Amino acid sequence: MGGSAVNTSTKLLTSDEVADILRVPASWVRDKRLNPMPRVKIGKHVRFQERDVYTYIAECVQLPASVAELAPTRARRSA
Repeated sequence: MGGSAVNTSTKLLTSDEVADILRVPASWVRDKRLNPMPRVKIGKHVRFQERDVYTYIAECVQLPASVAELAPTRARRSA
């Protein structure tokens, strides 16, 4: 079989379960063009690793402008 190894301790979720967690329509979860989360294809079925769902949530967190302004910035390199 092709593809990379899957961590066996990760729970696989259906698109409906992911939609419940994210509180979005299941159609958004199923649409590859809109949803950037990695997916696992098992025959004709598509599943999502639970850890990928929570990683996606963490990556979507945006700090308020006041907090972002306090964060240290990297020094820009001169060209």
